[in-house]
Amino acid sequence: MNISTIQKSGGISLIAGSSLLILWSVLWTTLLPVAKRAQDPAAMVLSPNWVWIASIALAAVLLTIFGFIAVYSRFYSSAGITGFLGFLFVITAYILQAGQITWEVFVYPAILSHGPSLPLFSESILRHHPMIGLFFIVFQAVLAAGVILFSIALLRSKEFHKSAGIMILAGALIYAFGPMVSIYAAVLGVLILASGCSVLGFRLTGSK
Repeated sequence: MNISTIQKSGGISLIAGSSLLILWSVLWTTLLPVAKRAQDPAAMVLSPNWVWIASIALAAVLLTIFGFIAVYSRFYSSAGITGFLGFLFVITAYILQAGQITWEVFVYPAILSHGPSLPLFSESILRHHPMIGLFFIVFQAVLAAGVILFSIALLRSKEFHKSAGIMILAGALIYAFGPMVSIYAAVLGVLILASGCSVLGFRLTGSK
């Protein structure tokens, strides 16, 4: 299999991942009790729609990881150290994100199936644990650094349209820090990020 075929496959993967992210954002806000999230975190996980909606997010992230690898393979020779570090941090952030969602799909429902474990969510014991807090600080820092550096490399590249770099930068930063303002701001960030990734995906597949 030649590199062109791998890049086209990565482009398709990136488009599919972006489409799933958009689908997830719509389903997440319409079929899950988002309004109760702050008062009763367990309500989200206990929803009958939780597992399959979270599974869509997991599939989207995994597809996007392969897509970004293909993107970097297209312009690595001109990306320089900025592009390399951006790629490294972005992939690391997405791997951390995949790990988090894996717990959401497989571990959280198992925890809540055991009655005495309910306070871990209802009283936000997990959310306020120092190690959980550390995880999110590291994730946000790695994502921010990766997106900024990778977007700069994309903006300098002649292989991709500059709008992709702008949307990915704006979308990822809004997604990372949006929850501090509103959960819907984070969803907006996902939509913008997915749009930027789609632009990259179509470029890899040969479409303009």
